[in-house]
Amino acid sequence: MPTYSHWDIALLQGIQVNRFCALVSFTILYFDYFIVFSTEVERFWKGFTLSWASALFVANRYLSLVASIPILLEYFGDPPEPRCRQLQSFHQYLALLTQGTVAALLLIRTYALYNRSKHILYLMLITCFAGGAVSAWSIMSDGKYVSDADSSLLRLSGCDLSLSNQQGRHISIAWGSMLVFDTLIFALTVAKIIKSDKKIWKGTLFKLMLRDGAIYYGIMVVINIANIVTFVVRTPNLKHRVLLNHVGLY
Repeated sequence: MPTYSHWDIALLQGIQVNRFCALVSFTILYFDYFIVFSTEVERFWKGFTLSWASALFVANRYLSLVASIPILLEYFGDPPEPRCRQLQSFHQYLALLTQGTVAALLLIRTYALYNRSKHILYLMLITCFAGGAVSAWSIMSDGKYVSDADSSLLRLSGCDLSLSNQQGRHISIAWGSMLVFDTLIFALTVAKIIKSDKKIWKGTLFKLMLRDGAIYYGIMVVINIANIVTFVVRTPNLKHRVLLNHVGLY
């Protein structure tokens, strides 16, 4: 009977915690879809007209719902090792695609918020495309690092969900580029709010921030920072994905 080190056991426990966090994320994703589906049909589908905005809404709404099925297999199935690697690559590209969809929606919204200012549009486009290029490079150049952890132990738990320090650095670069764009959107939104009402200390700022979604952007910035920290903080060999990674995706 093989013996495992304390680190191997801790790694396996971390992966299991990661799976529980993923389960929470998937549950929230599908629960949110079903509780607002009737409202979506009433307010969107009955008067549906094809446009860039409606196409992006459908992509943002249904891409994660459908594409999460292979991710469920990655986290809770027991596929062979080559299939695991394919699923994990798919997961990273899906994250890039969903973030791109969200970025497009935020870009359109902020463009409208600034009365279709070309200068603001160009600033956002340059930041978005630069961040997307960096994210794509960091994901495509991310190879699997051979670790010292006991692979037989990891295979007992299905797909190996651990990340090497090298992978953590690469993925943190991708999240960092997303953070730059999210921070820009957050700053532009808050700047617009402050300019729209001079009485910011008389109870109106909070309502305006809720109206314009700046609080949401601020939360996403904090989540991205926390995500980056989990990827760059060094551990003996490997890292494991955590809840914040799922929040960032969905």
